[in-house]
Amino acid sequence: MSDKLVFAKEPKPNRIIDGSWKLLIVDDEVEVHNVTTLALDGFTYAGKNLQFLSAFSGDQAKQIIRDHSDIALVLLDVVMETPHAGLDVANFIRNELGNKDVRILLRTGQPGSTPQYEVITRFGINDYKEKTELTQKKLYTAVHASLSAYSELKSRDTYVLGLTKILAASAQMFDLRAVHQFKSYALEQLTSLLCIDQDRQLSDASAMMIRKSESCLHVVAGVARFKECVGELVPDSTNAIIQSRINEAFAMASNHHGGDYFTAYYKISGEQEYVLYASATAPFAMNDMSLLDIFVRNIAVAHQNVKSAPSILKSVVDEDEC
Repeated sequence: MSDKLVFAKEPKPNRIIDGSWKLLIVDDEVEVHNVTTLALDGFTYAGKNLQFLSAFSGDQAKQIIRDHSDIALVLLDVVMETPHAGLDVANFIRNELGNKDVRILLRTGQPGSTPQYEVITRFGINDYKEKTELTQKKLYTAVHASLSAYSELKSRDTYVLGLTKILAASAQMFDLRAVHQFKSYALEQLTSLLCIDQDRQLSDASAMMIRKSESCLHVVAGVARFKECVGELVPDSTNAIIQSRINEAFAMASNHHGGDYFTAYYKISGEQEYVLYASATAPFAMNDMSLLDIFVRNIAVAHQNVKSAPSILKSVVDEDEC
């Protein structure tokens, strides 16, 4: 069976799909949009499918790119309303918006119109193909390679951003002297780190700090929906699934990232055990356990420092909740 591309009847309209890779098709020929979406139908990478966005001119492409900062790949025609419309879009992406992560694959239906090497370099174009050579297999390969590169770049960016946030948050935590301020701030920064590099609001992310006291587990701090649980026993304030996750964290004395939840264990003063529990309505963006481990260790050190501070500085807080 030939893997030459065949044409569909109608291009799919732009729509939002959660948890997908955004792929922008820029071409003034409707048939090119049709054949591309058909050829890539069912394509997945790293468990995520494709969300197709369509632009039929350079100007329309620029507007879509303004509206969607998280586009992973642009399949870009060279010649559209002008002979250099595609290059204008590439220049807009790289030099005006300063977006160095999105992958740009130039496509042309006019053999011999290959841009000069210095132009490709200047605009950060990642690949160049003639439309006639892009069979379904080659298109699959090109898209897979592009998404792999984009994913690695975003992971790098998230790591750097996360490390910067950890340094800033840790410095602030070490300056705090009141236990109640420290606990709330630590939980707020934990949810912020877990939701890093996401457009959605943090209002759907909640966290609580649980202290183990003999055979009981007490919620000693909470933010968002767990704020109302402070002072309660864990079994009385959470459902069975959350209780199981918290019990496991204490039993294993380890940290665990579960997509839409995170548990972290630490101990201070050689005997006081704590677990941090965070959850959200959608998967967290940060899943780098090395960064999360660093932040939890910093929380433990800062907590120990607050506990060891002169009593006059923490007299407003019940010592039993430290």
